[in-house]
Amino acid sequence: MEAVLNIAIGDFPHMAVANEQIHQMYSVEFGTAYNNLITDGSLVLNSLDAAIGFGLLRDQLPQTQWIHVAQDLQNAFYQQGRSLSDVTLYEEVATKYGLDGGQIKTAFIEAQKTTTMHPDFKRAMELGAQSFPTFVLEKDGQYYDMRSQGDSVEAMENCLSRVTG
Repeated sequence: MEAVLNIAIGDFPHMAVANEQIHQMYSVEFGTAYNNLITDGSLVLNSLDAAIGFGLLRDQLPQTQWIHVAQDLQNAFYQQGRSLSDVTLYEEVATKYGLDGGQIKTAFIEAQKTTTMHPDFKRAMELGAQSFPTFVLEKDGQYYDMRSQGDSVEAMENCLSRVTG
């Protein structure tokens, strides 16, 4: 399985329908700027850039902050309509968490030059991920595919309670 690279968001005509289903199932609200990206269709998606950016931030922060960084990146995309390939996004998030934004920017640009599969994609596949995005939770050395465990907020919360309880 390879990462989805360099595909325009408009090449996913089902996106608006899928987003409406997500809204209905989870009461998620997508931002106007994000919805404008869907309508325009020209933004090029690159999952490798998102993995690189998150990985660089994650590797320099304590695990307790990873979820907050992920939330910041999700908000930037799904609310603010920012590209997850924009190096300035990672520079800004790095600075927010007290990291050297310039160093993250340089590392991001260098990492984009690689042609190998990102280690996070490899690890997710080893854990049984069949598609992306996915949601895998690790607790005490056990891994749980949270996405396959529920199709509503309540079902996922119940699964999370069983796993973490």
